[in-house]
Amino acid sequence: MPKLLLLISGLLLLQACGHPLEIVGEGDIVDLNGSDHGCTLEQFQLQDEACTKNTVVFDYDVNFQAIPREGWTFIGWDGVCKDKGTATCRLKVPASGVKLNWFKVMPATVAVFELTSPAEGLWVGITDSGRGVQGLVLDDGTYYFIYTDLEQLYVGGVFIGSSSVSGSAFNSSNGKDFNLEGLGVLNATVSGTISPNQTFNSGVSYGSEFLPSSFTSTYSDDYDLTPSLASLAGTFVGDVAFSLGYENASLTIGTDGFITGESSGGCSFIGRTYPRASGNVFNVTITFGGSPCYFSNETFEGIIYYNASGNYIYSVTPNSSRSDGVLFFGSKIR
Repeated sequence: MPKLLLLISGLLLLQACGHPLEIVGEGDIVDLNGSDHGCTLEQFQLQDEACTKNTVVFDYDVNFQAIPREGWTFIGWDGVCKDKGTATCRLKVPASGVKLNWFKVMPATVAVFELTSPAEGLWVGITDSGRGVQGLVLDDGTYYFIYTDLEQLYVGGVFIGSSSVSGSAFNSSNGKDFNLEGLGVLNATVSGTISPNQTFNSGVSYGSEFLPSSFTSTYSDDYDLTPSLASLAGTFVGDVAFSLGYENASLTIGTDGFITGESSGGCSFIGRTYPRASGNVFNVTITFGGSPCYFSNETFEGIIYYNASGNYIYSVTPNSSRSDGVLFFGSKIR
């Protein structure tokens, strides 16, 4: 009888399809449904068949979750789970669908992890000229810093870029300063010192065009709050800024993350937002309508930060070339 069972098991494995699981960086892929499917970092490093083959015979009902190891951050999925936007990926294929793919190996599902930036956090401070500064450094080192005018009455601009940290040294060579005071989009280099979860002090250089500036800032534990769509949902009124100037605008965010809005100039837009895996930040995608929108039918991606105690948000969405973008800042009215 044991030999017969082994024979039957062997035949079933021959009549199966494979759905490989792969890991980039350090983390695990677990099935929240509690099946035998999944792939730990150790299994992947040993090229265990749980990862390289992940054999499927009958119903395939899994809810994969990507769990980063200490010091690492989940960035996203590749393969069939690509563009899911969250650390979980639900796959539900009935036995009939699996049978259609017997003897085949499906494209791998890949969980991508990156080292967490020591500079990650929400930083609040002031420049050497007295401008207010509030900025986010995300877990992958991408940053968005908004600064005020000299009187701290309105937003003067935003600078964005990607960064690296070596020891306590923060460096970014691809910064872009979207100045809203008539200077346009400026190339910038940012370099400074970081003390994780405490202080971030940095200089900003603009080459030979403009004098450099600097800022000092401290960590805000508001970044440690868990982002919630239920909390974010509501209607916000404020201003939208881009290369041509300012317009009044309003936008509404649903509990499902769906966004609708319109500027005073008649430009309507829609979008979608969802919490990032790390930090009190939301990813956002905005698509503009046709005329009279300046960015007619274009789609921008960026972030939303919601300050629940102050009841305001700001959203930064550059275009893909970072030659222009849209900044929204407003207060919740309901």
